[in-house]
Amino acid sequence: MHELSIAWSIIDEAKKIASHNNASILQSIEVDVGQISGIDIDSLKFILRNISRDDNTIKDCIYKFNIINVTKRCSRCNNEYQVSRLSEICNICGCTDSTVISGNELRIASIEI
Repeated sequence: MHELSIAWSIIDEAKKIASHNNASILQSIEVDVGQISGIDIDSLKFILRNISRDDNTIKDCIYKFNIINVTKRCSRCNNEYQVSRLSEICNICGCTDSTVISGNELRIASIEI
């Protein structure tokens, strides 16, 4: 379950930012999670809530998650298009050769202190 280490990384980074800004409480943490990142968001939420409850800096923190759709770029015509399946072809030229350009990310989008 890699969500546990991800949760700790999110909290550690957020607390570093809070400390750097002389803040003693974090109000919210917003996280971007790609559809194909392999992250189980429900598990991550559960872990974050449990880790947070005994830490005064983050015990009332609100966690927000943005799901990032999968977007691909066609290798032939450079068209960028969203897909529901990775095997989808370019909707402009029909090419099957493409690169995923979003949808696999995991990043802290914002932190409110």
